[in-house]
Amino acid sequence: MGTTLQAGITPAKSHLDTHSASMLLMFSARVFTLSIVLSTVVVLSGSDQVDVCTSTGRVRGETRVLDGRVYEVFLGIPYAEPPTGHRRFRAPVPKVSWEGTLDAVNYGPSCPQDIEDVSRYYPDYVVRIPKSAREISEDCLTLNVFSPVRRDRIGNVAVMFWIHGGSCETGQGSGYDPSALASRGDVIVVTINYRLNVFGFLCTDDENAPGNYGLLDQQLALQWVHDNIGAFGGDPTRVTLFGQSAGGATAMAHLSAPGSRPLFHRVIAHSGIFAGSAGLESVGKQLKEYAKRIALKAGCDHSGNLLFDTHMIVDCLRSKSARVVLKAGLEVAKEVIIPMLWLAVIDGNFYPTQTSPPKAISFSQYDVIAGITSNDGSPLLELLPFIIHKQVNQSTGLSRTDFDRLVRFFTLSDETSNNQFRSLAIYHEYRDWSVLNRTLDNLYQITNVMLDVNFLYGLNLVLGSIYGGANSRRMFVFDHRSTPRVKYPWLNGAPHSEELSYVFGLPFNGSGIGSLFTDDERALSDRMITYWTNIAKTGDPNVNPDDPPSVNLTYWPKYGDAEKYLLIQLADDTPGEAYRQDKVMFWTDYLPNLRRAAVESCPDQLDGSATPVCEEVFIGEGLGFKLTPDQAESLIEVFLFVIVALLALIIIVFGAVLGYKFKYKENKTHSKSNGLVKTNGSLQKNSAFEVNEAFYSESEDTKM
Repeated sequence: MGTTLQAGITPAKSHLDTHSASMLLMFSARVFTLSIVLSTVVVLSGSDQVDVCTSTGRVRGETRVLDGRVYEVFLGIPYAEPPTGHRRFRAPVPKVSWEGTLDAVNYGPSCPQDIEDVSRYYPDYVVRIPKSAREISEDCLTLNVFSPVRRDRIGNVAVMFWIHGGSCETGQGSGYDPSALASRGDVIVVTINYRLNVFGFLCTDDENAPGNYGLLDQQLALQWVHDNIGAFGGDPTRVTLFGQSAGGATAMAHLSAPGSRPLFHRVIAHSGIFAGSAGLESVGKQLKEYAKRIALKAGCDHSGNLLFDTHMIVDCLRSKSARVVLKAGLEVAKEVIIPMLWLAVIDGNFYPTQTSPPKAISFSQYDVIAGITSNDGSPLLELLPFIIHKQVNQSTGLSRTDFDRLVRFFTLSDETSNNQFRSLAIYHEYRDWSVLNRTLDNLYQITNVMLDVNFLYGLNLVLGSIYGGANSRRMFVFDHRSTPRVKYPWLNGAPHSEELSYVFGLPFNGSGIGSLFTDDERALSDRMITYWTNIAKTGDPNVNPDDPPSVNLTYWPKYGDAEKYLLIQLADDTPGEAYRQDKVMFWTDYLPNLRRAAVESCPDQLDGSATPVCEEVFIGEGLGFKLTPDQAESLIEVFLFVIVALLALIIIVFGAVLGYKFKYKENKTHSKSNGLVKTNGSLQKNSAFEVNEAFYSESEDTKM
């Protein structure tokens, strides 16, 4: 592990079974008040070390200073027993108490993953993985606490609980440095590791591997915070979940999880949404098929009964090394891409039963904030080779054929004529006809398609409907490209994850990364830290309990029926309404109505009949040729190109003729001014020139 016990001291032995561990978890919640009273903080004199007593043992962290602000750091605290051996693919077991003092000054290892994939989606001015976290281990369930130093320890500091993104496939809490957020915002920040990919989400749709282990890890870490954060000066009645991408979606997932709901009070979801547990019943069946494929790739097909016995699947995968299981899981994930493998399911634990409709759950005690970046569709650029099975040169763009393939991929439609009308409608909706380079525009617009389909459409759904009964709802749009701008420099708008540098205060970071940012970007970070910590402290980004407020903020309106939001940019922040409403209406209104009209016109064809009754539309049959609409469009494009080329050629030829004429006229004028030439020693009029001169003069007069 990345955390170590103080030299010479060993942890207590554990003989708890799963049932006893569950009872311990329930009991720890009941004695929370007692644990706060018994918890103590000891600052070791003459050093920068600080000890805190938690419900599972003493931990020793250290004090640090950033911009003159003192804060405390406790790293790599284990909150669960190692999920190895028989604990693999099972709910986590709370950490058993240890003896002695845990040295909590180094991050723990990352959970099994392809760690190099993190940098593909997150530039290093957003995520930097510490050296100790580059170690990979299944014994990875640790958390980190960053706390501002206060004169008292009465448990009144608001808490922000960070859930990292990475498609539930990669990532680690240690990649995000919340030093500036904690010290400047005066909040406690907790970052966590949780199980990922096949280790966190393998599901056989039964008791053998029910799934949701990564979500249950998050829930157990939340329980640890509830039981112990008071010892660090935190207020367990003011806990805000915030996360990005898959972390944002899982943060929202806790809103519908009975075991999580008492443990937090606010959610800030960055670029990720979760629409509730309704509709998850069918997910488990699909994940079961993927579990079989993973087992086959891991070499578990010895008996021949593997495809029918989920107990054998899970037992075999438990017997394999972490490396083998990870490799098999990631291979299947790359084959599938969408729908994703690592999904929440109805497991009888995290989600005991399906809640339908979602509004049956009350959200009135929660403040819900959700937002996106102005080009949140940028992750698609990294997925292109896996979807269209070839490399795409981002300097030359994307062909129309590949654009259509990607549209079909993300709208889960096939390549038959049944869905041609959808592809054509989407292409014309997003095509920017003012851009001459169509392939480059195709590449840019396909990221907008992903922004609208994968992020904005769902965001409007959850804020406008599913969580409509929340205590408050707000939306933000982040629109600034950071000065480093190392990823997709040609891309307009802010890419996926671009806002995180400013929320975490990285422009103030003392490790050297802060020098990458400008003074204006530091001011932007200061505003965002204030907005986000105001939410954590009061539930309202506009209410700053500090007196006087340190930053003048633009008023951030509630979402409401007008779908109001705050546009966050470098120079200033601006309230707005109905962000990209035309695109939202295209997906929610226009396309469904178009589909409905098409079904009424050709019901069998559009319902997938093998023998369509509606004939395909052709153009020009009366003229002796047949063209599909796409062919006709291409022909028109060629025709327009030929016309433009001919016009250009005519202009060039006409210019050449004029040039030649004026040059020849100039020569004649010059010869006329020297109209006498010497012949046989005498001067005579050049009669031939005279005739030609008269001809050209007359011609010029005629033209005049």
